[in-house]
Amino acid sequence: MATNVLFYYDVFEQALAAANVAAMLKPGGFLLSNDKLVDRPGGVMKSAGSTMVWYTDQPKAGDSVNWYRKQ
Repeated sequence: MATNVLFYYDVFEQALAAANVAAMLKPGGFLLSNDKLVDRPGGVMKSAGSTMVWYTDQPKAGDSVNWYRKQ
């Protein structure tokens, strides 16, 4: 799980981070992040959906959690 980390990386650094995470995951493993990654052709991490998570009943008090699956 990566929370508020990948936001600080540019597209190239995000691709490197995703490749490093993929190297640690078994095939079919998931990365969860509230930062949206760019799907890269040939990349081993593919978007598998997202879920909105609310922390309170206050407007905008939540995050979209994005799922990425190792191919």
